[in-house]
Amino acid sequence: MIGACLFKQIGSSMPAPQLLTYVVMLSAGGLLPAAMGSRSLAINLLGFCLFEGCVGCYWPLIGNIRSELIPEEARSTIMNMFRIPLNLIVVAVLYHIGDLEQQTVFQFCVLLLSVSCTLASMLPSNVKSSQPKEMKSAAASEP
Repeated sequence: MIGACLFKQIGSSMPAPQLLTYVVMLSAGGLLPAAMGSRSLAINLLGFCLFEGCVGCYWPLIGNIRSELIPEEARSTIMNMFRIPLNLIVVAVLYHIGDLEQQTVFQFCVLLLSVSCTLASMLPSNVKSSQPKEMKSAAASEP
């Protein structure tokens, strides 16, 4: 909820792809202590809280970007095509989860988030305001 509230505050102040790049970068940074094998409970807890806050900001942000970049008539088909590789990654990781150390799993997560950060920075910067259409219409109707 904190991430979603932050999105409402800063979402309209910068382009959505730029905000997405920062959110994914912070997510990777939040998991970095666990990936590096930190044994400090306080540092790991703060990192996981940062990660969860970024997840809360990610969902409304990616919903907006998706609505701007993917035509509505093809959105469900395109999104389902992207779910195939995602599910293959999930199945592969779950199949080998017993063979992997906890630190290795977090390193893999940081690696994938770093790749996501790079790809997010390549999104076109002409995506309009980061505020979803429902929020825009509600804000316009308020006095």
